[in-house]
Parts: sequence; C-alpha cells; structure tokens
Amino acid sequence: MTKLLHNLPIEDLNKENDYLGVIDKANLIQTILESNTEQFHEIKMFALYGEWGSGKSTLMKYLEQNLKDDFNTFFFDTWQFEKDDNLPQTMLEFLLKKSEDLGEKISGDILKFAEKLFRGLGESVKIKVPLYPQGPSVDINPSEFVKEFEKENISFYEALESFKTEFLRWEDDITKKKPQKYNIIFIDDLDRCEPENVLNLLSAIKLFFTYGEKTIFFFGVDKKAVQQAIQTKYKDVVKSEEYLEKIFDISFSMPEHDNVLKLVSTYFDDRSVEGERLNEKIADFFKQLQFTNPRRLKKVLNKYLLLANASENLHHNHKYAKYIGEIFTEESYGNYFETILSLYLITVKEFYPELFKTLFDFKLKEKYLREVVFKIDNQPISNKWGSVRQSLESSCYKTEIKKSFLKRFSTT
Repeated sequence: MTKLLHNLPIEDLNKENDYLGVIDKANLIQTILESNTEQFHEIKMFALYGEWGSGKSTLMKYLEQNLKDDFNTFFFDTWQFEKDDNLPQTMLEFLLKKSEDLGEKISGDILKFAEKLFRGLGESVKIKVPLYPQGPSVDINPSEFVKEFEKENISFYEALESFKTEFLRWEDDITKKKPQKYNIIFIDDLDRCEPENVLNLLSAIKLFFTYGEKTIFFFGVDKKAVQQAIQTKYKDVVKSEEYLEKIFDISFSMPEHDNVLKLVSTYFDDRSVEGERLNEKIADFFKQLQFTNPRRLKKVLNKYLLLANASENLHHNHKYAKYIGEIFTEESYGNYFETILSLYLITVKEFYPELFKTLFDFKLKEKYLREVVFKIDNQPISNKWGSVRQSLESSCYKTEIKKSFLKRFSTT
C-alpha cells in the first residue's frame, strides 16, 4: 500500500526521496560555502529564499549533514522557541549548550552581557533610510538601552565591547578543540514567527553576532513573510526589499517546482489511461492549475490517498461508496474524470474555502444561467447554437470559477 508522505523536513535526503529536486541546488551551495571560507570575516549573513512549503528546511538539513567535515554546524528552529520572551538570548543559550566542552566562565560572561543588550532590543532598533542607492541600514538608538544599565556599574558601550570579546572567545574555544575551523548556524522557520520576533532576531544577529570572525549564519526565509513583518513595523518608512538586501550579504533561491511528476508518481503509477500515463496526466493537471507547492500538494495527495484506501475496502453497494465515487486506487481502475474532480475539490476545499463556497452557490449559477438564456433569446435562430457555446464558455464556470481559481493560484 502506498504510504502517506509527511510534511516534515526529509532527514535522510537522497536521490530516491528527493521529490522536490533540491539536491543539485544544495550541492552547489555546499561547494560555494566550502570554497569561500577566507571571505567569512566580511560576509556573514546568507539567505535561502523560498515560499512556505518549498523545501527550505529539507535543503538546510541536507547541508547541515554534508558540511560537518568543514564546519561546526548548529540548527536553530526559531518556531520551537518563539514563545520565549527573548529569541536572540534563547539562540545564544542554544549555541552555548550545543558547544561541547565549553568552559563555564565563558558561558556565564557572555550570557551576562547578552541579557542586558538584548532586553528591549525591539524598541531600540531603528532603520536609517539614506538617499538612494545606498538603501536602508540597521542601527540602534543607545538611549533606549540606558534604563537597562542605570543600576549597573557598566555602560552600554562597555557591555557591547565585552559581548564582542566574549563571542570571539567562544569562537576560538570551539574551533581550537575541533578540527573544523568555522561555524555555520542555520536559522529555520522564521516565516512561522510573529513579525516582532522576526525583526528582533535579524537585528540582533546583524548588530551583535557578526563581530565574530569564524561564524556565518544561514537563514531559510520566506521573503513575503519577512517583507510583511517589516511593513507591519515600519509601514511605508522603508522598502522591505531594500531592508533584506541590507541584512543579507548573499542570497540563494529555492529551485522552481514546476515539475511535480516525481512527487505525483509516489501516489499514482504509470498505467495507461486514454493512451497516456496516469501519473503524467495527474502531474500535468496540477501544473495547469499552477498548484505545485510541494507541501500543499502533498497534503492534497495524502487526503486523496485516504479516500482511495477507504474505497478499496468498500463494496460498490455500500452506503458510503457513493460519497467517494469511482476513483483510481492502487489496486483498481477508476473513472478519470471523477479522479480529477476529487483532486480538484480537495484542493479548493483545503486551500480556497471561499472559492469552494462559490462552487456550490446554486443561486449564483441560476443567475448566470438566466443571463445566458436571455442572451440566446435575443439572437437570430441561425446564431443560437454559436451563442449557446459562446455564452457557456464565458459563463460562471469559466469566468467565475476557472479564471478565479487560476488567478488565486498564480498569486499564491
């Protein structure tokens, strides 16, 4: 029986289960990173852009494993810790905990200074917007930090310099005790976090952690989500695209997923249907709908598989059989139209509920039918058949459903 595919990152990615086609991209990024370590004292912030569900986590997990010979690797899942009050502080504690054999003195000192610096970071971070083409820059307003140091015998600048010193000590300590001379910290699931947490973490890393000389940060980023976070906080003060360009030194993009045949073939075999292969016909159907996001597609196909497995256990005269229809299953042929219709309805129901309501809005359909009949009645008899065909082609199905459906997918 075909197994359901989970939506978690693929831990043991290989050519057999690389449904998203990311291995080639990952290998290229790996080569670039391994070949440019001497640049890391200046270039620290890397971004991997890709929409939600495009496979960023899978690609970064693959890189994490493959880079272990040359890098000390860390994988920080921001969403797992988002409930914490201070995400930058949590990330630092995570790094220290994962660093084996670090002296307690280093951990205590760096955490002491970091706690003071990160507290209230969100209020102090400012965006400078110089004249084009320099673009915006990240800066801080030290006056916002004063209250954190009023009762201490240390100034903000002293704390900042102390943090820099302790972070460099941490770098030296971990790289001296291991054969790897560089650190790479993967930051995942930023697109799942609240806007304030996204900006606080990005700002803290850019402002405080990039003083190191042997550590780089590799972010998996849904560009639209981060842009929305920036716009939520800064409105029209700064262009989100320019902000991201300033934050990240180098960016990569996930490969396009127009070819979904390998993923579809996990659920549908290549049996012949109307002179074509079933898996190819199904893949082309989703491609025509522009519905190729891997995570969303897996969710639709998993739900279809549940129906198909249930169908195999029902007799044709079973009272529930009529609700599933004659769809293709692993063991039997079905009606191709009913199969496609089932996939279509699952897709709309899962991701476009408002459109799903339109599909079954019979009053709306009656309205369009009346308009079609009215147009036909006002045509000469010789033109009526052509009017029927033309009217139906431009009626609710094509105009209100198909075009709307395609339009929504093209903007997702």
